Amino acid sequence: MELEHHTISKYSEANVFLKKVMDQKEEMLQQFIKGMLILKLNLFHIVPLEISKVQQVERDYLESMSKDYEKAILQLEARRNELMSREKDLQKGQEDNYIERNKQYFQTGHNDMAIAEQHRADEKMMYLAEEHKKEKEKLHKKIHDLERGLGAKQTLELERLKGALQVMSHIRETDLEEMKKLEAIKMELHKKKEELEGVIHPQQALVVQERKTNDELQDARKKLISWIGCPKKAPRAIISVKRMGELEIKPFLEAAKRKFSDEVNEKKATKAQLREKWQLKAIEWCSTWDDCLKDPSWHPFKVVTDKDGKSKEILDGEDEKLKSLKDEFGDEVHDAVATALKELNECNPSGRYPIPELWNFREGRKATLKEGVSHLIRQWILNKGKKTY
Repeated sequence: MELEHHTISKYSEANVFLKKVMDQKEEMLQQFIKGMLILKLNLFHIVPLEISKVQQVERDYLESMSKDYEKAILQLEARRNELMSREKDLQKGQEDNYIERNKQYFQTGHNDMAIAEQHRADEKMMYLAEEHKKEKEKLHKKIHDLERGLGAKQTLELERLKGALQVMSHIRETDLEEMKKLEAIKMELHKKKEELEGVIHPQQALVVQERKTNDELQDARKKLISWIGCPKKAPRAIISVKRMGELEIKPFLEAAKRKFSDEVNEKKATKAQLREKWQLKAIEWCSTWDDCLKDPSWHPFKVVTDKDGKSKEILDGEDEKLKSLKDEFGDEVHDAVATALKELNECNPSGRYPIPELWNFREGRKATLKEGVSHLIRQWILNKGKKTY
């Protein structure tokens, strides 16, 4: 824009100068004509002796005017050539200025694009730097947490920390202080790893020992159950063996007595006949529900969460089959079936068949191995005292 303004200013200056020269030329011609007229008028009054002098003056004046005219013509011609040269230079300057403006516009646009691209790159770099900073802060927090203690759960955290450090090792760090911190973290991690190995190895040995001890206890419990044996009738002893999940027939027998009491009074049957009928019906009902217990598709349980946030299975009181059982036979039969269901779900959920278990009948729970051994010793002492020689 500054070059174009300068070119226009020069062109205007040349036009003003040319107009001034043309005005001077016009004024000189007017003065010449006026001088000639005055000279001719005076000739009539000049003495003949002075004619030659006047003619000489006239010639000198004409020669002077001619020289001045030629000089002015030469100046005008030179000025015209100069103006034409300047006009060509102006036209070329305008073309160069147009090209320069286009070039400048293109460079400006390219520069704006480069600046925008640089801004985007800077924003991305700032974002990556911020994310990197957050990751390092998380890593420092994890290491601070690891300093509070070591345990089985912290093994995975140490592995994750190791992976994070491996990633950070590939990041180019220009800050010497950060590199020092990274090295300190690596050394601390190595130290914690050695401490954890010192804790894990004894712990693993304890786990193996505990598993071995549990296996031995289970074997001893099975042998104890085998020695005591399952009684055919209801045991009188406090400690004995119970078949978990086995359905008792007694509640069904009581239900049969209630259900057929009116029919008995009408037909006046004997006690033996009544007892036989009740037993057969109780056996039939008990067998039917025993088949239901063995059916894996029937699982009347639901999962609930206790106040501690732990999930557990409980019997679904809204189960249609259990509700129908209660309505038809009463609470005792319903409770007997519900108890058998719970025992099967606890002791043998996959097989759904009764299994023997050492049982404390007084307290209604599993007997400990110590209680079973004490009972077996008492039985051995009693049996030994009854022997006669």
